[in-house]
Amino acid sequence: MAIDGAFLRHIKYDIKEKAIGCRVEKVYQPSKYEIIIGLRGLKGNYKLLISSSGNSARAHFTNHDIPNPQNPPMFCMLLRKKLYMAKFVDVRQDELERVLLFDFIAKNELGDDTKITIASEIMGKYSNIIIIENGVIVDAIKRVNSEMSTKRLILPKIRYEVPPKQDKICVLNCSESDISEALNCKEDTQIYKIINSRFQGLSCSLIKRMLKNTCGNENIKACDVTQGDVSKIKDGLFELFDVIKNVNGTPVEIFGGSKSEVSFIAYESDSVKTYQTFSDLTDKVYFEQDKNERINSKTGNIIKHLKRIVMKLKNKIEEQKKELEMCSEKGTYKLYGDLIMSNLHLINRGESSICLKNYYDEDLSEVTIKLDTYLTGSKNAQLYYKKYKKACNAEKILQDQIEKSHSDIEYLESTIDFLSRAETEQELYEIEKELEDNKYIKKAKNRSKIKMKPLKPLEYYSKDGFKILVGRNSTQNDKLTTKIASKKDIWFHVKDIHGAHVILVTDGKKPSEEAIRLAANFSVLNSKACNSSNVAVDYTEIKNVKKPSGARPGMVNYVNNKTIYVTPTKNID
Repeated sequence: MAIDGAFLRHIKYDIKEKAIGCRVEKVYQPSKYEIIIGLRGLKGNYKLLISSSGNSARAHFTNHDIPNPQNPPMFCMLLRKKLYMAKFVDVRQDELERVLLFDFIAKNELGDDTKITIASEIMGKYSNIIIIENGVIVDAIKRVNSEMSTKRLILPKIRYEVPPKQDKICVLNCSESDISEALNCKEDTQIYKIINSRFQGLSCSLIKRMLKNTCGNENIKACDVTQGDVSKIKDGLFELFDVIKNVNGTPVEIFGGSKSEVSFIAYESDSVKTYQTFSDLTDKVYFEQDKNERINSKTGNIIKHLKRIVMKLKNKIEEQKKELEMCSEKGTYKLYGDLIMSNLHLINRGESSICLKNYYDEDLSEVTIKLDTYLTGSKNAQLYYKKYKKACNAEKILQDQIEKSHSDIEYLESTIDFLSRAETEQELYEIEKELEDNKYIKKAKNRSKIKMKPLKPLEYYSKDGFKILVGRNSTQNDKLTTKIASKKDIWFHVKDIHGAHVILVTDGKKPSEEAIRLAANFSVLNSKACNSSNVAVDYTEIKNVKKPSGARPGMVNYVNNKTIYVTPTKNID
């Protein structure tokens, strides 16, 4: 979702109307490619957010409190120095280029007025934030040297030049003949691509929505456009250009794709939500997008880390099983010890082996036993008894270790499942804290300073009034089942699949079939089987559910259960 030049024009006027004349109060850099300039004025206080992130480059006012690092980066310190008590005097945009220039009047080291400009270049992965003083680059959040580009350097002490313009017509001053020429093209190319290549400031998404509204086909090819279509598209473009010229668009969030997008115009065919200002719109949509990307990125990294641990544990189990197989020889060691002790009179020091009858065998088969030539018969027997004892101890240790490794894998795979379904930063925070407490990830440096209210279980109600509680992580599963639920409450869990503990609160009453089925449905929806059909769900009274001593959070055993089969649905009335 990229902001086009036409939308940026509306943002520019939104900022200009409110903040011209304000003084810079604070400057922050909450992330590597993002700055916030606090402005104070007669009309109010504003936080101007400028981002050069490749996925979400933008500029607008924000109402969100974004956490800042304890130690500000060097770029932030430089910006604070340059903008100290500076006056915000203008925001400029050349035609419909995706560059906003924020002008400030500040004082230099000598106390003289100096012009500081912050260039916000919104160009996808090439987006940048550049500090300019009297036309010369002071620094940039992304420096560009000769090895990175031969066309345009962005380095300190170089005169700032705006990005080179594309060979496009600006819609602010285009003529009717320009539009006609573009639409008279009969190439075997989609018309939206032609319009996008001819006119500045229009995104492909915007053009496609206009085409869908005017002629019913957003992907119509130029060679298939009828005269009637041309007339409709012309009218659509004239309407669009008029809105852009007069900056009288409406801040709307457009739904329909994998991600919602921001726009200044809504069509009949659009599914939209309207906002009060363009900053409010941009702030909400991009904050949600950034938040989701932060969550997805963080969960993705943690999941990768946990999967590596799971793989190591599985490899460890395979090695332990091999060692366990070796322990199966322990019976042989005891036999050899017993046979030697029974035949000490036949053994002479210096012999490397001896052949003895196995009196434990009905056939009295002969057994060849290796001996240590430096030891007596008795000492050789003690050596085998020692091997036997060692194998017995090793067997017990290995069995315990394998059992623990299986338990750890079960817990980690369950946690991975919860991570894959985490939708909020609070959910992620609690899972991270749980993993930190269990020593699976390092404790975050600022963990003690982060304060979040404890996350409550998900809560639902059946039509006949039965409460249903759903755990959001392993620790919450544990608490729900072992502390919150009463003995007569009903416990649900998808059979043999990782997922949430679900509690149907009965208050001592017999639950309805509807309530049982609903609880089972939530059990499937909050599990790894959420996209499957005819899923088996076990349920039983809480009194039949026990947590083994020393088990990981959320790990339980249960008896006397019934099983119900559910095809999950999210549409619950």
